[in-house]
Amino acid sequence: TEIFDEGYKAIFLGTGAGISQKMGIPGENIPGVLHSLDFLRQVNFGVKVSLGSKVAIIGGGNAAVDAARVARRLGANEITVVYRRSRAEMPAIPSEIEEMEREGIKVQFLAAPVKVLSEDNRVNGIQCIRMELGAPDASGRRRPVPIKGSEFTIDVDNVIIAVGQGVDKAMLPEGLDYTNWGTLSVDPVTLQTNIDGVFAGGDVVSGPADVIAAITAGKEAAISMGRYLRDMDMKEGRPETVKRVKEISKDGVRPEARQAMPTLELGKRKGFDEVELGFDEKTAVEEAQRCLNCAVCSECRECEKVCEAEAIDHEMKDEISEEDVGAIVVATGAGVLDHTQFSIYGGGVYPDVVSSLQLERMMSAAGPTGGEVLRPSNGAHPKEVVFISCVGSRDKRTGSGYCSKVCCMYMAKEAIMLKEHDPETHSYIIYTDARGPGGKIFEDFLTRAEKAGTTYMRGEIDSVARQDGRLSVSGQDFFTNETFNIPADLVVLATGLMPNEDVARLFQTLHISYDAKNYLLQAHPKLRPVETATDGIFIAGCAVAPTDVPESVAQGGAAALYVLKLFSQEAIEAEPMTSIVDIARCTGCLLCRQVCPFQAIEAETLRDGRTVASINESLCKGCGICVVACRPGAIKLRGFSDQQVLAEVMAL
Repeated sequence: TEIFDEGYKAIFLGTGAGISQKMGIPGENIPGVLHSLDFLRQVNFGVKVSLGSKVAIIGGGNAAVDAARVARRLGANEITVVYRRSRAEMPAIPSEIEEMEREGIKVQFLAAPVKVLSEDNRVNGIQCIRMELGAPDASGRRRPVPIKGSEFTIDVDNVIIAVGQGVDKAMLPEGLDYTNWGTLSVDPVTLQTNIDGVFAGGDVVSGPADVIAAITAGKEAAISMGRYLRDMDMKEGRPETVKRVKEISKDGVRPEARQAMPTLELGKRKGFDEVELGFDEKTAVEEAQRCLNCAVCSECRECEKVCEAEAIDHEMKDEISEEDVGAIVVATGAGVLDHTQFSIYGGGVYPDVVSSLQLERMMSAAGPTGGEVLRPSNGAHPKEVVFISCVGSRDKRTGSGYCSKVCCMYMAKEAIMLKEHDPETHSYIIYTDARGPGGKIFEDFLTRAEKAGTTYMRGEIDSVARQDGRLSVSGQDFFTNETFNIPADLVVLATGLMPNEDVARLFQTLHISYDAKNYLLQAHPKLRPVETATDGIFIAGCAVAPTDVPESVAQGGAAALYVLKLFSQEAIEAEPMTSIVDIARCTGCLLCRQVCPFQAIEAETLRDGRTVASINESLCKGCGICVVACRPGAIKLRGFSDQQVLAEVMAL
C-alpha cells in the first residue's frame, strides 16, 4: 500500500525464486553444509569460499552440475553428485553432464541422502540409501522408492544441496495468494494477482525456469498493466494463438551430424575461463546449413516495427474469398528441377556438384559467401569449372525431352561472370545443342563467353566421379567421336524448368486445356498465343512453355492488352460452329456434359418428363468432343453434318 500511496497505479513483482529448498534431513544445518544458490552467488561475487578435498553435491539439475564444476575449480579433489533417479531422468543439460564427468566428477545414481554425519560439529560424511524407480509422479518422471536396508556412507568434508529453489515470501507484500507449490497465484492470461493492480511474472510465478520465460512473462504483464491503466479489457485477444510448425518434406535432405562444440583442454581448466570455445566461421556456417527453416518466420515481429508504410499485418489470417472478375491471366511460372536427383552427374553425391542457381547465389554480393565463388567441400576458389547442360531436359535418361530454352543463355552468362570474378578460372560447357532465346542477343553472349576463354564441347556425359580430391567429368565428344576426361574443381548442373506442382488441378478448375507435360495449350500458337479456348482466360510466361524474362514480360503485356480489349467491347462474338442436340435421339445419359471442357452442356427436362442435353451456345466452342462421346449420335456440329461433310468430299 505504501507504493500505491506514492501515486503508483500498477505494480509488477518479479522477485524470482531465490531461496534454496531444504531437504529436511538430520544434520542439514551443521557447518560445512552449503546451499547451491548461496554457494554460487558467493563465488560469483568474489567472496572466498573454503572447501575441503571431498565434496558431495545433492541434486541432478543444472544448479547441481554448476556447483560440482565450481567446486572442482576451487580445489576439491573428490566430488560426488548424488542423484535419486537414473541418468535418463536427470534434468540437467546433457552436454553439461558430459563435461562434468570429463572433469573427473562422479555421479552416484539412484541414491538419496538420509542424514548428514558430523564430528565435533563439523561435517565428515553423509549417509545415503539406494533407490529404485517406481510409477511416474506429477512431473512425469518415475518416482524413486527407497530400498530398505541399503544404506551406505560417503566420506565428505562439505555437502552442497541443490534440490530446488523457492519463493522468498518474506520480501513480498501480505495478502497475496500462493499455489500449493509456494509460488504466486496469478491470472494465467493477465498475470494479475488477487490484489487489484498488482501483477507478477517470472520464477516467482512459474518456479525455477529460464530467462526467456521470464522475459515473456514481463512483456505479457506490461501489456496487461498498460490496459489496466487505460481501463481496457485485459483479456481481449489474448492469449495469441501460436502457430505450430507444420511437418515439412525432408526429401532430398541429407542428414548431417551436429557439429561438436570445441572445448578447452582439461589440463587448462584451472580457473573460470570459458570452457566452450565457440565455432569458427566455417563450422558455424556448416552448422547453420543443417537448419531446415521449417518455421520460416520466427515471430520476432521486427518487420512490423521497421516498415514505414505499415504494410505488414501480423494478425492477418488465411481466408478464402470469392471475387467476381471479368478476365483471368494465368501466369503460374515454372520451377527448377532439383539437381540432387541427378546422381549420374554427381548431384546430391558430391558437395562440389552444384546447381546453376547455387552458383548464381554464390556470385551475388548478398549471397552466403559474399560474392566469392567457393568449393563447398573445402572453401577453396575453383580454377576448373565444368557446366553440364540439359540436365533434366532434352535427355530421356534423366528427364523430359523438351528444351528448357534458358539454360544455354545463363550458362554463357555465368561463365563470363566466373572469369570476371577470377581471371584464372577456366570454364567448360558440355552441351547437347547450343540453343537460346533472342537470336542475336544469345549469339553475343556466346561470342563473349568464347572470347573469355570458355571451352564449348558438344557431347554427352557418362559419369562424374571423385578423383584425387577433385572431380573427374567423363563423356563422349560428338565432333571427334572420342572420349574425354576433364578434371574439375566445381561442376555446375544446368537444370531444366518444369511446371509448378498442382498446376494441373488449377487448370482443371479453370477448365482450360493443358498437355501431358502440364503446360497450357494456346488457342492458336501463332495467331492467338496468349489466349485459351475459354473466353476471358489468357496465359503468359512459363505457364505455356519455358520462356526467358523478356519473353514473359512481352506475353504479360500482350495478355493485359487482350483483357482491356475484352472489357472495351459492348458485345462478345460467339462461335458460329457450335454443337446442336437432336432431342428425339437423345437418351439423357449426359455423358456429353462430363466430357465438355467448357461446361457448355446442361440438363433440360422436356414437357413429356424426359431429360435431355441442352447446349449453351454462348459457351460452346465447337471442339466436337461431345459429338464423339455421344453414343446414340444425337449431337452434331454445325457446319459438319454428315450431308455437309459428304458434299465436301464429293466436290474434291
